Amino acid sequence: MKTVDANRKSINDVIMKLNKPAYVGIILVYIVILLILTIVFFPKSSFLVIPSYDHHTEAQEIQPLIRIIGIRNVDDNGKVTTNYSVVVELNGKTTETNVAGKYPIGRFQMSSLLESDTVQYFTEQQNRTTPITHTFSLNDLDGKSRIPEEFYIKLNYTDNDNVDQTTTFKEEILKIGNQNQYNNINIIVDKEMEVAEGESQRQVRLNFVGKVEQNNFALRMSIEITDDTRPYHIDMQSWIVTETGEVLPHIGVYGFTTNNSYQTSDGIDLDLKPKYVFSRLVYHEEGKKPQNIYYKESLSNLPTSFNNLPEDPEIPSFKLTFTTIQYIIIGVSVAVIIVAITGAIIKKKKSEDVK
Repeated sequence: MKTVDANRKSINDVIMKLNKPAYVGIILVYIVILLILTIVFFPKSSFLVIPSYDHHTEAQEIQPLIRIIGIRNVDDNGKVTTNYSVVVELNGKTTETNVAGKYPIGRFQMSSLLESDTVQYFTEQQNRTTPITHTFSLNDLDGKSRIPEEFYIKLNYTDNDNVDQTTTFKEEILKIGNQNQYNNINIIVDKEMEVAEGESQRQVRLNFVGKVEQNNFALRMSIEITDDTRPYHIDMQSWIVTETGEVLPHIGVYGFTTNNSYQTSDGIDLDLKPKYVFSRLVYHEEGKKPQNIYYKESLSNLPTSFNNLPEDPEIPSFKLTFTTIQYIIIGVSVAVIIVAITGAIIKKKKSEDVK
């Protein structure tokens, strides 16, 4: 008993002799130990892992096409619910002949980075053969929309030489950006393709048609390719802008690389008060810089069917965009200031010479 009391007294004497830095050091050691114990006994159940996949725009043996549609509904109380329909098509083709090919898919994995900085993992698929279509959904969860920002795909498949291959894909959802750069130009003209009259011919055309059906605006979209023998890759995203200026992501198509046309459609609840459709299309062709379409049109001005589409719009050689006007104003202002300063200097110098 005396030995225990002596040990306690000895420990107390040591503690009493410690200075403030020593106390701080002991506290820090205790904190580190507690953190280590917390990590060991209470490990983090989820964490953000973003795959380092590339956005492939060149020809591949398997081409994933992703279609997303933002589906919004308004209930009787005015509450808006948002769900995203996600459809993935896996199309196999031989890169030499650009024709359809059948490839056994051993394993298909897809995930999506959401705007909430979380990753959504979709149901894994196994043992199928191209062409394949998978359907998923991103539903409104606890009143919060799960809005996709990027999609990641990993495939394990067997090629025509019976060799197992692994490939990955990434598609980044396009942003609307500056709304002032959108216009009524819905085509991409290829200057290398010329018709008999020597004029350039369009290579890509983006069409929107629609009409009111009951309490919905039925909106349909199509992408037309003039020459599909040349490898290409198209990403397209559209938005609905309401009367109050709210921007609602709508139909998106990513990785369109086959056939000479693509169509899809969806209805828009009129209680959302939709007014405009905006769309950005990015056209990738091997050996060339990406080309863009920035299209805008009022829903009330859209043709009602693909049978009465307007003629191709004329592309001006010099488009006077909002950004161009800004540069012109800045340039003129700078020139006026320079002239004014130069005039003041000359006037001052003349007055000094007279004196």
